[in-house]
Amino acid sequence: MSKAVAGTALTRGRVAVPNNLRPRLTLARAPAIAFRPRLLPFVQRHWRRAFFWAAVAGLGYLTIPDLYYDRFYGCVNADDPDYDCAVDVLSAAAVNEDKETARVRYPMPPNATYKYTANAGPRFEANACTFDPFVERKWNHAFVWVQIPEVGNVTVPEDYYDRFFADVGKDPPDYAAACMVLGEALAADTVAASTAEMGQTL
Repeated sequence: MSKAVAGTALTRGRVAVPNNLRPRLTLARAPAIAFRPRLLPFVQRHWRRAFFWAAVAGLGYLTIPDLYYDRFYGCVNADDPDYDCAVDVLSAAAVNEDKETARVRYPMPPNATYKYTANAGPRFEANACTFDPFVERKWNHAFVWVQIPEVGNVTVPEDYYDRFFADVGKDPPDYAAACMVLGEALAADTVAASTAEMGQTL
């Protein structure tokens, strides 16, 4: 049984696995080993609202917010679960939950420089991921500055920059995909780490 992991002033702790847990969903097909780090931010993650438990072979127990469960289930309800889709759904849940938190913007220091400046801003798309939560965001890890027209100064964690740039550096830029990379980074940045990155491997 995994113990709960306490959070800090900047991160949220993880939830202990309840005694006699009967997960709502069990996924017997484990995600590829290289893909597992992308799911770790959601292992025993604490959410502010109701959530369900899902047992994932080779990983542990994910928690899925009630409002996102149907979308998550649509991603994994197959012989070969689409874990990439599942990460996108859970990352969107983390971003939307983060919007409820009062956050002070971190202005770009005078001596900072842009790692990348985009030539054009994103087009508005209904229900698409937006960069607003990442404009002048102060992360818990090292980050760089990126200027996006009509958006502002976006901060990108260094660990995620290569994936982010792979999308914004396209012609035309794939801003929706780049934004989802930052959503994934936000999920990882706002949850407490632990020994062996938490989790009870199933």
